[in-house]
Amino acid sequence: MCTLEPTKCIWNQSNFCNRFPRYCLKDKDPMKAMPLGPETSDYSLAYLNVVGQRQKDLVNYCSIVTGPNSYKPCTNVVSEHVVNWQGHPNTCFTFESLWGQPDAQPMIIPVTGKVIVELLLHPEEYVFHYESVKAHVMVHDSRALDNPTREGITLLSGRTYNIYVSQKVTLRLPAPYRTNCTNYPKLWRENGGRGPLTRKSCLAKCKMERMLQIFGCVPQSISYPNNNTICDDNRILEIFPSLEIVEGCSRECADACVETTYHLRVEVDGEQSLQCAANDTNCKA
Repeated sequence: MCTLEPTKCIWNQSNFCNRFPRYCLKDKDPMKAMPLGPETSDYSLAYLNVVGQRQKDLVNYCSIVTGPNSYKPCTNVVSEHVVNWQGHPNTCFTFESLWGQPDAQPMIIPVTGKVIVELLLHPEEYVFHYESVKAHVMVHDSRALDNPTREGITLLSGRTYNIYVSQKVTLRLPAPYRTNCTNYPKLWRENGGRGPLTRKSCLAKCKMERMLQIFGCVPQSISYPNNNTICDDNRILEIFPSLEIVEGCSRECADACVETTYHLRVEVDGEQSLQCAANDTNCKA
């Protein structure tokens, strides 16, 4: 980032290293670039595509275990752009995705099966070095894209986790019954394997499209994955959709006839920071 925007960085880290020694290597020249916090962030996806996370940088290993000595590499990877709670764009990756595959069938693994993933987090890439190094993870329908920065769980670096997944399926009836649900999978297939599968994602997509049509950008408050321009901080009135848009989308989007949700129970299985020497300030998270 400092190579692309040298005016937004400072090149003498002495003061920083004195204050935050754990982020600096001992006995090394502190003349390295450290990003400053810009007053206005860059929300362009073109910039994100240059400096954003790549799959090979983040995912070191991913495998699906279906039985004893039965391992299958994770496939069907889809990258997506999502917005976090601060309104900043991020790149996420979905594995075993059926996005854009209307005729494909989801993989079924036994209850005893598991997915093993090793993530490589890069603290040196953080704009603010004092932030916690973490990853956002979630489990969702393989036909959908979702936003783990808002809807998922947070995992800290230097730890090994066991995550247990439970599934809940809610069934509703279409008109003339009172639930008056929508068959989103049918619409999804008709749209080439793309689109929302729940009322919540339908609302987000509807708001996104209407705001994009009016202002030419997507508000920071919308969590639906997309590849459009995000409204920046100088357009504060366009960050949130109007009441008219909210009410119109509420009338347009009904509950799903079949809605699948997942609950994650997280256990910490190991912590690498416990192996650090007591006087090693660079090791501890």
